[in-house]
Amino acid sequence: KNDYAEAKYWANIALEILNQWPPSSVTVRVNWMVYGLIIVWFVPLQETKRRLLETYQLGMKIGSFSTSMYPLCFCSRIALLEGENLSVLHQSNSRDLKTMTKYNLHCAKLSVLDMVMIDELRGIDSNTFSMFNG
Repeated sequence: KNDYAEAKYWANIALEILNQWPPSSVTVRVNWMVYGLIIVWFVPLQETKRRLLETYQLGMKIGSFSTSMYPLCFCSRIALLEGENLSVLHQSNSRDLKTMTKYNLHCAKLSVLDMVMIDELRGIDSNTFSMFNG
């Protein structure tokens, strides 16, 4: 049994159903899960990152701020996996981390771990945990 193929099949059905209604926070949540957890195994990382960024932007546009932070968090991680320049990645993650801290503390905490990895790879300590008072 091919669980990945079946997951992709049902993910595509979910997207088809979802596209029949106006965008909502459910759209953002389903898109994040479909692109970030399922489709990521079938398409290049750049495509996944593009779809997640679109999902983040859609969520912000419709006012689903908290839910929008999940695809943003995944975009940052995918950029790291893609081999993005670490200095550029540090700058964009710092900006994104401030946004996440404002709208979704859980995503911010997840992204702090990515920032610590980036710091380690760069050989610096940017005191990322200071935003959480420690």
